[in-house]
Amino acid sequence: MRDTSGRPASSSEVDAADALRGLLIPGTPLLLRGVDPGEPEAMTAFRSAVHTALRRAPVWTVLLPPHEPPSSAGGSASAGTGSAAAEEPLLPGVLSLGGLGVPRGVVVPCVPGAAAELSPADVRGGEELASAVASLRRQAPDSAQRSARVHIGFTVAALCALEAGVSVRLQRASAPPSAPLLVPLDFSGAADPDAPLAPREGAAAFDAALEEALTGAVDREALSCLDAGPAAAWTDGVVAALGASGDPSRLRGTVRAATDCHRVRYRLIGLEASRARPASPLPPASGEDRVAATGAAR
Repeated sequence: MRDTSGRPASSSEVDAADALRGLLIPGTPLLLRGVDPGEPEAMTAFRSAVHTALRRAPVWTVLLPPHEPPSSAGGSASAGTGSAAAEEPLLPGVLSLGGLGVPRGVVVPCVPGAAAELSPADVRGGEELASAVASLRRQAPDSAQRSARVHIGFTVAALCALEAGVSVRLQRASAPPSAPLLVPLDFSGAADPDAPLAPREGAAAFDAALEEALTGAVDREALSCLDAGPAAAWTDGVVAALGASGDPSRLRGTVRAATDCHRVRYRLIGLEASRARPASPLPPASGEDRVAATGAAR
């Protein structure tokens, strides 16, 4: 086995890669370079830790739900797909953050089936991205509608991996993953009076319970009892990933890096097979296993 630099991997690195089943990362565009002009140093360090962890595997699987919910633009968005779509869920033609004012996205290769390989060369920006989206709307309106219904967290996950220089296998959760999972997860944006959203009662307790359920032995029962909606959080990606990865009781989660930027929890959580023998931890950023929140961030 070799890492992305081409050097031979040590036995401890092979053990760590074999044990690693997935990474949970924030699903916000702020995780990407250049999105926040006033980015705190803690966020820069956190991204470095994420990229370092991603480079431990050459390919990551980003799982989309088997079927998207109906488009908010109208209930007929999925009309005409029929049972064929149910038998073979289709992928979106593009993953784009352009609707959020972030001119960045990735063109999904048009291949049959429910999976596609994405490489850093597939990333588009600016006018090139706008042209790709416009072309998709003209030539494949159904695919454009599927693209519009993809949650931004999945787009961020794919773009973050590509930004780190590794490849992504984009696929529907109806098929078993063939590479470690890359899973977007958003803690509450309303757990602090100065958070991006107005404070919501119970949001801070929700965040604490969510992190606890995902660290140590992954607690599927606790996760099933957590309602992310009232807390202004998003856990759909985690639910889909754990359902596709087999029995979650065999997974252990470890917080690899952490910071609280913009009064929101940012966590990098590694999921490992609990039956594998202990392996060396993923290499941290700047010589630290955990990125502490700084005064500017908290």
